[in-house]
Amino acid sequence: MRELAQSKRQQAVWVEICESVERQQAIASRLRSGDKAWLEDFFLMLSDCLLCQFQLVRSACTQLLRIYYDGRYDSAARLAKSTQELGGLFSKMEMVEYVQNVYFSRFGENAASYRNTLAMLKTYIEQNYTSTLFDSTMVSERFHFSIGYLNRIFTMGTGSTINAYLQQLRIERAKNLLQNSDVAINSVAELSGYSNQNYFARAFKKKTGVTPSEYRLQHRIAGVEGAKGSDKT
Repeated sequence: MRELAQSKRQQAVWVEICESVERQQAIASRLRSGDKAWLEDFFLMLSDCLLCQFQLVRSACTQLLRIYYDGRYDSAARLAKSTQELGGLFSKMEMVEYVQNVYFSRFGENAASYRNTLAMLKTYIEQNYTSTLFDSTMVSERFHFSIGYLNRIFTMGTGSTINAYLQQLRIERAKNLLQNSDVAINSVAELSGYSNQNYFARAFKKKTGVTPSEYRLQHRIAGVEGAKGSDKT
């Protein structure tokens, strides 16, 4: 019963954005005056009002985009682009975050927000990629966004998806272990974050063109020949 009442109160917040001209004008006024503190509180409030229908949040977020672009240069084209991007999001929180980034681009903080999120993503992946249990689902759960949304941020900043970056880190660690240790192949796989040795071998060969055993042998031979060459000199 309490949750139902809370849901109705939160729904009223989004309905007001969609239907109340007075509310829309108040938001536009705060935006024009550059009231950053008010906008921060406003979007924080919206983030806590997600116990309502997905389509209602999408409609309200679309209305917020209309308010933002109203009267701006090339507003129709920019609104159409943002609306299309909004339509590609599939969680209520993602939509609020997207509109918030649009609004705060007024203060030059949109790019900074993406850079900060990207840096946190990379740090989290680099700290955890050696765990055999670690995957993109854990990244999504840690940051409370869908993997699709996080991939868009990650790809925009690195040119690579999260899974591709994770694979790259694991293969590079495996190459280092194969070159510089006598650790058994199955242990190399596990220490690099692979729980399945066969999958590791396939992924390694796809990336390097050779199996892990062949890679180790090649570098052992190269190391011996290099040592012989230095002895002759």
